Amino acid sequence: MWSNSRKLANSNHNPSIHHPTHQNQTFHTPSEISECLADHYSSISSNFNYETDFLAFKAQEEKIPISFTNSIDLSVPYNHPISLTEVQSTIHEYSKKSALGPDEVTPTMLQHLHPNSIEFFTSILNRIFLQAYLPSQWKTATIIPILKTQKSPSSPLSLRPIFPLSSVGKILEKIVNKRLTHYLGANNLISLSQYGCRKARSPTMALMADLDAQIQNAISNKSRLHFIFFDLDNAFPRVWKYQICKTLQTTPNPSDPKLLRPII
Repeated sequence: MWSNSRKLANSNHNPSIHHPTHQNQTFHTPSEISECLADHYSSISSNFNYETDFLAFKAQEEKIPISFTNSIDLSVPYNHPISLTEVQSTIHEYSKKSALGPDEVTPTMLQHLHPNSIEFFTSILNRIFLQAYLPSQWKTATIIPILKTQKSPSSPLSLRPIFPLSSVGKILEKIVNKRLTHYLGANNLISLSQYGCRKARSPTMALMADLDAQIQNAISNKSRLHFIFFDLDNAFPRVWKYQICKTLQTTPNPSDPKLLRPII
């Protein structure tokens, strides 16, 4: 839908990035621009963005270390060894339009692997999975700044950072994600009101389904209906990682997911 909308609006063209200006200083060379963007992106998730009261609370909470050292129950579905079928189906479903990661391995390359190579690849993934060790190369990416629509090309705030990861590593990520998504859904551990980052439950669906139903219900009952819409600025890079880990640790799951430890 969105690709068709962009075609109709003739907005497929990506304007080039001008010399960024930050703190009344303009940067020209590639090295200067890189340092400027690096400083900007790191400042977004800096503690300077939080209020003093929260920082005091945060420091107090983080005095208690969190360690995922529970014994791993191999009988739990999401901790089962990775099967050849899972790898084959994940590679087959991998979009050929995915961005190229630092390893320069394309989805097409993976989709043309010999069956023997896929078996060997599966054994490598299982070794990584069973040892709960994620290669550092799979967590490394070269940030690509993309100019947001109708934004000033000279402001770092106008550049959305895109960081394509290893295509090989994404295979394992997709397998683990599919397992956890199935487990959480099957055990009703995710609220039905949660939209976004979920298959077949996009934010648009929240507006088209739930919101529309509430509007129709209010019209039928001749009652008032009030809505509040708000957007959290830079919510993702400012998420409190410690609290996420603490929540996961107290989740009533029988066993920690194997790859949860190295990822977080």
